[in-house]
Amino acid sequence: TFLNHEAAPPDLERAVEFSRADRMRKMEKEQWDHWKPAEGARRDKPFVREARSGQWRDTLDPEIAQRIEAVWNDRIIELGYPIG
Repeated sequence: TFLNHEAAPPDLERAVEFSRADRMRKMEKEQWDHWKPAEGARRDKPFVREARSGQWRDTLDPEIAQRIEAVWNDRIIELGYPIG
């Protein structure tokens, strides 16, 4: 609905399958060299980590986390994510 696109159940199942954290980690390892945004990125810092909600607060420096919340707080609330 958000994208104004009607998705058939097989399409939704495929999207869910490709969105699993273990699948994304595997793709990240296998396709690392093919992703333009990964150029210059450190291989010892994977993009897909624990795939746990709110993990960024535990991973980022507290000052940076505060800056993110200060800038994006309204949008985070609008999207229904918990704050703090």
